[in-house]
Amino acid sequence: MSVENTPCLSACLSAMTAKRAALITDSYKVVKRSRREEKREKRTPSPPQKDTEPRPLTAREIELQELRQFDQDWRYGPCTGISRLQRWERAAQHGLNPPQEIRDMLLSADTDPDYTHCLWSDYPL
Repeated sequence: MSVENTPCLSACLSAMTAKRAALITDSYKVVKRSRREEKREKRTPSPPQKDTEPRPLTAREIELQELRQFDQDWRYGPCTGISRLQRWERAAQHGLNPPQEIRDMLLSADTDPDYTHCLWSDYPL
């Protein structure tokens, strides 16, 4: 007796073959592969990276960095609510030895708010 002669087995085999051909994953792999290729073709090449060195800091930027470091140094006490010069004077009065160059910077630019106000002056107390 052959497999083709039994009606049940032949129906099962034909049903399995039909199910196998009708699976969505069979065609999905092909579609997915073609979309990837299309995306690769559509992408524009990225511009070449420039090997530029960062520009050197100006004297003002260096001074403002030093003043920010002074603001973040807790050895000289809290700095909220007072100007940088007031903080420097308070630290000197209490014998905390703040850097003299900070005072010189503050006195040379006493009208510039970037110099006079501390780092956290914009935040409410």
